[in-house]
Amino acid sequence: MESQNNTSLPSHDLLIQVIGMLEDGVLIMNEDLSIHYVNEGFLHMTGYSPKEMEKNVFRLLEGADTSTESLHLIERAITQKSSEEVDWVSYRKNGTKFLNRTRIKTVYIEEEKKHYTIVIMEDITNAKVSAEKIKFYENKVTAFSTPILPITDHLLLLPIIGSLDEERLQNIFDDVTETVYSTPIHTLILDLSGLEEVTDNTLQGLFTLHHILELVESELVITGITPEWEEKANTLDIDHSRFRIFDTIKDAISSLEYI
Repeated sequence: MESQNNTSLPSHDLLIQVIGMLEDGVLIMNEDLSIHYVNEGFLHMTGYSPKEMEKNVFRLLEGADTSTESLHLIERAITQKSSEEVDWVSYRKNGTKFLNRTRIKTVYIEEEKKHYTIVIMEDITNAKVSAEKIKFYENKVTAFSTPILPITDHLLLLPIIGSLDEERLQNIFDDVTETVYSTPIHTLILDLSGLEEVTDNTLQGLFTLHHILELVESELVITGITPEWEEKANTLDIDHSRFRIFDTIKDAISSLEYI
């Protein structure tokens, strides 16, 4: 039996029912900015009833922490009939605030010869909190993945495992800076045997570490460099003769005079 593809558009009533089921707030505004339609999701999100809606409904949702720049972007998108997406702090009728992701788009209905502004609002407060928690734990993992290990009172080891992006490099700089100013360190061994990729930032980072240690009259020693590392350094015309370099951590420790 031959299947049939129904390509007809859903009816107006069906679309309204579908929109009404959405948790996100949906608002449709007329050309004069009066409210043409508002779904239950919007009413539940804001706490306002349709009768309480004003022409400038966004001003109804503003409060102490609302960014005037965000409201300006929203109003500009509406007046210029352009598309925009804005994350801004909004306030419910009961005074509680939430992080509101507002999407705006103006459409033109040929049959009616009219423009309508469609506004979709999403409460992303929980998503924002979750993202911040994930970032917090990622930072913790990063810190644990680059531990500064004491070998003696004056000798520390920093093994680098995995890749080094700008954020991780900055974390290393911060940790080393804090350590060298709180510890009577003479030498920091930086072991690169576990480094996945040598980049320009990695090499520049070595000079930053070297400079940090120089400020406290300490030394940076490097171990575990690869042929790729040396080739990259030569390509960038980087003079690495200022560092003492050893094949392994064991070689470096046994060669240091005060060990």
